[in-house]
Amino acid sequence: MGVEPVVATSRAAHKAGENRGPAALDKMLTGWRAEHEWLRDGGSVPQQQIIRDFGTSRAKALKDIKAKLPLRRRAGMPRFKRKDLAAPTLNYTRRGFRLRDGRLHLAGGIALTVVWSRDLPAEPSSVRVYRDGLGHWYASFGATRSRSIQVGAAPREEKHGLPP
Repeated sequence: MGVEPVVATSRAAHKAGENRGPAALDKMLTGWRAEHEWLRDGGSVPQQQIIRDFGTSRAKALKDIKAKLPLRRRAGMPRFKRKDLAAPTLNYTRRGFRLRDGRLHLAGGIALTVVWSRDLPAEPSSVRVYRDGLGHWYASFGATRSRSIQVGAAPREEKHGLPP
């Protein structure tokens, strides 16, 4: 699923004066999956993550507009993306992937062999699978690890995005 149906629905709701947030769009995803076979073929976890990412970027854009930031400093509203120009990216939360026997298993029955650049500091909480301009695929894991700032200090949780 691309962001196109989400953008179209959000624009129509905005013109009608309705507030259509990510929770409402998540509910609509269920209906869209029932209507379109191509949506059913994909995993629901990355589709839900697309909706959450859309909601985050739209909220940031609306916040910048409300704060009356200059145009050059504003985050733009999410818009339609051309399939041939946008690099494919899929985000998976913890329930959408699993690491087993040195392979990355994604929702939808996709299993990938991973070439590790380093060990993960902790169990990963998310993964972003993306393709670069040359067509190479990468997986970037997000992990939370605890680290003490001072000797004897209580450990604190930190969020780290680990590049491939």
